[in-house]
Amino acid sequence: MKNKINKILIAVGLVASLAVPANAALFKESTIPGHATGAIPNNIYQMKKGESNYISILGLFHFGDGGVSTAAKNGNVRKVSFVDHKTTSYIVFRKNKTVVYGD
Repeated sequence: MKNKINKILIAVGLVASLAVPANAALFKESTIPGHATGAIPNNIYQMKKGESNYISILGLFHFGDGGVSTAAKNGNVRKVSFVDHKTTSYIVFRKNKTVVYGD
């Protein structure tokens, strides 16, 4: 019985170690700058903003469209100037958001 319990605990530990992102044990929230296209906006204070996102569960299942083109379309941005990537991670769940800014 003890041997069976030990095997189960080892298996659970291995699965948990694979599910947790390498740099965040329980929770992580970060914004990482993406690409700057070199397109100069007409007015930096009146730039449009578009967002797209997708979620990932255990790094195995991914749902949604987090692409730059989808974000630009959602915000009616025709000329992308800047791109940011925002990530929020919980133990087995990750939400990735792409944010574009431009005219």
